[in-house]
Amino acid sequence: MAERDLVEQIRERADFIEIVSRYVALKKSGKNYIGPCPFHADKTPSFTVSPDKKLFHCFGCGEGGDLFQFVMKMEKLEFAEAVERLAQQFGVPLGRRSASPLQKLKEINERVAAFYQTNLVSPAGAKAREHLKQRGFSKETIEKFKLGYALPKWDDLIKTFPKDLESLITVGLVLRSSEERLYDRFRDRLIFPIWSLTGEIIGFAGRTLGDEEPKYLNIANTPLFEKGTVLYGLNFAREAARQRDLFVLVEGYTDVISAHQLGIKNVVAGMGTALTASQAQLLKRFASNVILAYDRDAAGRIATLRGMANLRNAELEVAVALLPDGSDPDGFLRAHGAEKFVQLLDRSLPFYEFYLSALWEEHDPKTVVGKERVLQSLSEFLPTLSSTALRHEITREAARVLNLPEEEVARAVKAVKRAGIISPPATAEPAWGHEEQVLYFVLQGDLTISHLKEVVSVEDFTRYPEIARALWELNEEWTLEALLTRLSAEDQVTVRRLALAQPPWREGDRPRALVEAPLRLRQRRIEERIARLCAQLRTAQRAGDHERVNALETEHWQLVQARRRLLQGGRRTQ
Repeated sequence: MAERDLVEQIRERADFIEIVSRYVALKKSGKNYIGPCPFHADKTPSFTVSPDKKLFHCFGCGEGGDLFQFVMKMEKLEFAEAVERLAQQFGVPLGRRSASPLQKLKEINERVAAFYQTNLVSPAGAKAREHLKQRGFSKETIEKFKLGYALPKWDDLIKTFPKDLESLITVGLVLRSSEERLYDRFRDRLIFPIWSLTGEIIGFAGRTLGDEEPKYLNIANTPLFEKGTVLYGLNFAREAARQRDLFVLVEGYTDVISAHQLGIKNVVAGMGTALTASQAQLLKRFASNVILAYDRDAAGRIATLRGMANLRNAELEVAVALLPDGSDPDGFLRAHGAEKFVQLLDRSLPFYEFYLSALWEEHDPKTVVGKERVLQSLSEFLPTLSSTALRHEITREAARVLNLPEEEVARAVKAVKRAGIISPPATAEPAWGHEEQVLYFVLQGDLTISHLKEVVSVEDFTRYPEIARALWELNEEWTLEALLTRLSAEDQVTVRRLALAQPPWREGDRPRALVEAPLRLRQRRIEERIARLCAQLRTAQRAGDHERVNALETEHWQLVQARRRLLQGGRRTQ
C-alpha cells in the first residue's frame, strides 16, 4: 500500500478524540473539545481539539497539528513510527510497507535537478536560455546555481521517472488532481533548486516565462522542505556573511544570483513568505547584522514589517536599504553594478527610522485623521518588538513628528490596544480584523474561493498574503491538509487558530458578518491606497509637477468611485 493511501486510511478510521483523551481530560464545547494543554503548564483550558477537522491547537503555547503530529509529540516518535503504531491500533493493514528514507528523497531531487539542467541546454530550452541571457547570467553562474527548465508538458517527470512516482509526489514535484490524475507541478518554467544549509537539494521553485500567475511557484512543504525554515542561497552565503558579520536579505531568487555573480556573496532570500522567527535564528547563527534590500512596496508591507520584528527579536541589528522606486536588487545591479549597490547598502536606514518614514509617507502627521492612523499602526506594531528601549525610541520620535507629548502617544497606543484593535501574540485567540473574519468563513466552508475572488484579490491580504496565495492556487479543490502543507509554521498556526476559534459575533449576526467581511477587507485596501495617493499628491503639488498631479487625481477619482460602488453593493446585500 502506498504511504499516502495508508495515512488516509488511518486518518479516516482513527478516533481522534479517543486518542487525545488518553493524555488529556477533554470536555465538549460546541463542535469542539477543550482541555488543559499537555505541552505547557496550562492554568486555563486553552487546548482545543476538532473531531471534524482532526486538528488540535493550544491557544496558550501555540502547539498544534494533526493526529499524527499529536502522537509524535506525546510519544517522541518519528513520523513512520507514529503511522505504524496508529495503523496497528485501528486495524489498518500495513502490508509490505517500506517507508521512503530521506536519503532516497534527496537522491530523486538530485536526479530531477540534473534532468531540468539537461532540458535547459537542449533545443527545447532556447526560450529559457534567452531569458537568462537577458538577465546577464553567465554559464558559470547558471551551473553554480544548477538552474534548469521544465518543459511545457503535463507528464514529463512522470514519463521520465516512472518507477519513482511515489517519491516525486512526496517531494512535491508531481501532484494528484481531484480526479486522481497525476501531473507535473512545474511546466514551462525556469527552475531554481533550493538547498539546505549543507548544500543538499531539498526543494524547487519555478518562474514562469510568460504572463501566467503566479510568477513564482514553490513546492509545498515536504519531509525535506519547510518554507519558514529555509533561506535561498544560505549554503553559498554563510561564510561571506560570517566574515563580514552581515547578511543582505532580498526577496527574489534572481536578486540572490545577480548579487553573487557580481561578487556580493553574503546575500540570501526568503521563500516568498514573511520572514519567520526560525529564519531569523538561522541568520543569527552566522552574523549579527542584516540589511533588507527589498523594493519599496514590499518593504512597507505589514508582512515584511512583521519579519523585521522577528529579526530584531532575534537580537539582530536591522537596517533597510532604500532602492529607487520601481527597482529591485536584480534590476539595480544590472543597471548600475556592484559598486553602486554597495554604496546603497552603506546608506541603509536603521529599521525603526525606515518604519517611521514609511508611516509619514502613508499618513499625513499634520492632520487629525493621519495622527489617528499613525497611532493605530504604532499600537499594532510596537507590541511585536521585545526591546523596551526600541519601543521607547520609536514612541519618542513619533511624538516629536506628531507634535504630541510623548506620554500622550504612549497612553493613546495603550488605549487602542485595550480597545482590541491590536493583534495579540500568535499563540493567543485571534484578533478579529477583516482578514481574520474572511479566512474564518473560508475555513468553515461558508465562503467559497470563487465568490471571494469576485470581491477581493490576494493583494488585499496584507497580514496573511501567503495563506491567501495558497488558497488562490488551490482554488475550489482546497482542503485543510493541502493548505497547511503549503504554509510556513507561523502561518500554519494562524490557520489552525482560525479553524478552531469561536467567532466574536452572536450566531444571529453570522449571516451579516459573512456578507460584510469581504467587502470591508476590500474597502480597507482602497482606503489605504487613497491615503497613499493623497500623500503623493501633496508631494507632486509642492514640486509643481502638473502632469503627475493630473495622473494622481485621475487615479484618486477612480478609487473614490470604486469605494462608492463597493459600499452601495454592500448595502444592497444587507
